[in-house]
Amino acid sequence: MSILNSLKKLIISSERSSNNINKQSISISSSGKFNDNMNYMVFEGEGVYSKTGRKRKITIEAFSEREAIEELQSSGYIAETINIDRVPFPSPTEEQIRAMKKHKNRIPPNACMKDISFLIDKYMCDQREPERTLIDFATSQKVKLSYYTGEESLYNCIWYKFSLEEKFAFYLLCVEKDLKGKWQFEKFDYYKSLSYKYLNDNKFMNSFKRYSSSGKNFYGFIKEQGVEYGHSASRNTNCYKIAVSIVS
Repeated sequence: MSILNSLKKLIISSERSSNNINKQSISISSSGKFNDNMNYMVFEGEGVYSKTGRKRKITIEAFSEREAIEELQSSGYIAETINIDRVPFPSPTEEQIRAMKKHKNRIPPNACMKDISFLIDKYMCDQREPERTLIDFATSQKVKLSYYTGEESLYNCIWYKFSLEEKFAFYLLCVEKDLKGKWQFEKFDYYKSLSYKYLNDNKFMNSFKRYSSSGKNFYGFIKEQGVEYGHSASRNTNCYKIAVSIVS
């Protein structure tokens, strides 16, 4: 079986399995309590749900404890009954560890199961390292990811999380970076405010839906040669030409 096929099966099986393994046997450091490189956290606990008056067990993902509590309150839990603690992500599975070692890929310290899944994707598709500024932008927009993400996986995380209006704004940012060579994330909210006009424009949308439709991907505009993953978005489309007129 090829490395590509074996790793594809591995990603599926690793997401289904959450069995812990002996970290000493796989050379993963146990110096940190939570042992992960994710940009968000997992909390567990309990609270009383207002509609039923009954106590429920809680598992919630959030970027902070305060955010988790606020989200629970907004979903109907009584504030004074919420009691949650941060808990570790599941450890890497035995299958993940065996595959990483078999193909001589280094197992980083403090890596959880999700970290390893991002790494396997990165190795499978020979992904480049993403720019840290793009990771920081994604985190500011509450896009959940591992800091071990590859560039393609990062674009996927952003694109699948964003609403249509946010995709429009991010597309403009990518066009602007393509033209000017740098990100200008401070314009994201402004570009989003323009979306109502262009998302109702048939000329723009008939072109943009190649990226914005359900299940479609968007990886920005690749200028370098020799990149083996993904595809650069086209610069010969109406949506690109219209975007150029907006950001220029």
